[in-house]
Amino acid sequence: SGTAHQYIQQANIVYGKEDSELPGEEPDEPVTTWQAVGGLLYFDPETGTITDCDSSVTEAAIPEEIGGVTVTTIGSQAFYGNSSLKTVTIPDTVTIIEDLAFIQCGITSLDVPESVVSIGDLAFFQCFFLEEISLPDSLSSIGYRAFFNCESLWKADRLDLGDGISHIGKEAFAECGPLPILVLPASLSDVG
Repeated sequence: SGTAHQYIQQANIVYGKEDSELPGEEPDEPVTTWQAVGGLLYFDPETGTITDCDSSVTEAAIPEEIGGVTVTTIGSQAFYGNSSLKTVTIPDTVTIIEDLAFIQCGITSLDVPESVVSIGDLAFFQCFFLEEISLPDSLSSIGYRAFFNCESLWKADRLDLGDGISHIGKEAFAECGPLPILVLPASLSDVG
């Protein structure tokens, strides 16, 4: 009937199938989205990168894989300006958080997994509500102004940068108010 055909046609649009494909067939295109609370995350299967999200996303539990492809990177501006985003879970497959990845987001805490080795420039710039961060020993580099103007960080009791950090970019924690106890490791060789 016309109603059944319309339903199948709508379902095909949602799952990226052509009208000529039968229900149940595998889509030709790789999976490029992931359902989060409040909206979608967008994914580039060629690079393993989360590239964007809907501004309505409030919780992002990033999976280890999307469509069988390992998620390795949180891309530049992936969560840019998403003040609705309150929590994010980063899987232990991610190794890089690129420049501007979470700039001006509403997250309140951040637990960076042991797999991450680099946090890019301005990655968490002006995340005004970020009160707690946990950085792993695997982290070797924090970029320029990575946590600049995260004015709620002063609420933490202590900020431990992890034992593997060797580079902290210029003004990485500037304009954060009176920072708590800041623990710098012996591995630190370069402060911008």
